[in-house]
Amino acid sequence: MAAGFKLELKVSGAEGMKKKKLNDITKEALRSTGRRWHEEYLEGHFTKAGGEKYGYGARSGEPGSGRKFKRSYVASKAKKGKPPLVLSGKGRAEALANKIVKARISSKMNAAVVTVSLPRVFNFNLRKSGRGNTNANEEIRRVTNSELRDLETHLVKVLSQLYEKEGRKVSAAATISR
Repeated sequence: MAAGFKLELKVSGAEGMKKKKLNDITKEALRSTGRRWHEEYLEGHFTKAGGEKYGYGARSGEPGSGRKFKRSYVASKAKKGKPPLVLSGKGRAEALANKIVKARISSKMNAAVVTVSLPRVFNFNLRKSGRGNTNANEEIRRVTNSELRDLETHLVKVLSQLYEKEGRKVSAAATISR
């Protein structure tokens, strides 16, 4: 699952370094940023407060969903007190346990891709079929503006540390936008 964000990265002081070394440093910094999102923010998607924070759509039977409150999945969740994006809890457990983060840089597309592996259970999209307004794939990838700023700060910090290991004093700036 991929979220579309634009990253503008400016680094000065790394002149003369080989392109492979620059790419390796950038990939490691991006992987670190992906791990930070996984460790700091992913769990919040599975809470009731997270459902409000990230603006999840109303589930079938909830006020604002346009559907009557019957014996739906929401009714059983309300009785059991389950948070959003949790059906049995298996997907949540797999998502939080799986910490595989990959980074890839493409010079042809002038882009970098950070992939955080998530279970396939989050691939359901009821909007597409017209049976509801839930798109778990989209919901679990939502990021707030304050989280984007935090990830920017983390990326710059990690880049600076990695360049210092190479004996370079650099100044880096990152801007992540939607």
